[in-house]
Amino acid sequence: MNSSSPPSVGVVPLFYKDRPEWADMKPIYNSAEENAVVRIATSDEFNDVFAYLRAALNANELSERALELTQTCISHNAANYSVWQYRRAILRALNKDVENELRYCEEVILDNPKNYQVWHHRKALVDESGIYGAELSFIAQQLQEETKNYHAWQHRQWVVERFGLFSQQEMDFSTVCLFEDVYNNSAWNYRYFIGAQLSDCFTNAEFMAREIGYTLDCIKKAPGNESGWSYLSGILINDPLGADRPEIVRCCEELLARQPPCKSSHLFQFLIDKIGDKLRQSAVSDECQLTELTRKGNEYLDILEQVDPIRHNFWTYRRTQLQDLAGSVKLSA
Repeated sequence: MNSSSPPSVGVVPLFYKDRPEWADMKPIYNSAEENAVVRIATSDEFNDVFAYLRAALNANELSERALELTQTCISHNAANYSVWQYRRAILRALNKDVENELRYCEEVILDNPKNYQVWHHRKALVDESGIYGAELSFIAQQLQEETKNYHAWQHRQWVVERFGLFSQQEMDFSTVCLFEDVYNNSAWNYRYFIGAQLSDCFTNAEFMAREIGYTLDCIKKAPGNESGWSYLSGILINDPLGADRPEIVRCCEELLARQPPCKSSHLFQFLIDKIGDKLRQSAVSDECQLTELTRKGNEYLDILEQVDPIRHNFWTYRRTQLQDLAGSVKLSA
């Protein structure tokens, strides 16, 4: 059946221009000038449905048929932000059931798991309605499909913050994710987000002891994983001992003593940062200690130039920085 043929009884026409219920609406197609700017290959069906969308938007129509129209548009292009925004306006005007819309949203996400617009639509629905009971389990299901889906992680973080769901259970959730993949940077980021709230910005002694132990275990398993080292540096930001904690010193010594030698650039960067912090704070007792710290720093930088030569210029900068810091240290008389 072509687009101009009358529809069979009981069959919904493919094109909106052939549907009797839309006979009163004049579609707005792209002009020749608009099509000439950036020519995009689109089907006749696509052109038809979006022509009626423009007309409905232009008329500010908030109706059942307009709601159905948005669903058809989404099936053609789920990334069209204007369609989702229009759909939300219709849902509000018709006072539609939010849970039904959340189920529809779930179906779209299953087909478009990394589509920003549909995740934003879900966020808007949950935010306005306050219905969040199924969100964490839904997100967990999505992360089982793709553990690094940053849209899902972002949504989980927003739900937890919006509804005050910070808990040990969320720390445990990140632990499970990291057990499956210790390189999952999104899981480390989420753990930091939750941990900062549970530990009063990493100042709770019991929390810190437990968390540092966990992080060091992860680092020992994968010393080349930058995420673990970044997380360790982050949680030490308010710690009085910082990288001088005995368990951290032991871990670094163990890694340095490994055979074959550990070539993780992140280990040596961490050690360089540790030396830099000591020099900045003038936490040096005498000339001998200053000389030894400078010697170690240069030794680590030599290794970094070997294991990470692409950043040669950066290591040269760090070497100059090390010398400047050493020269600025004020030794007690």
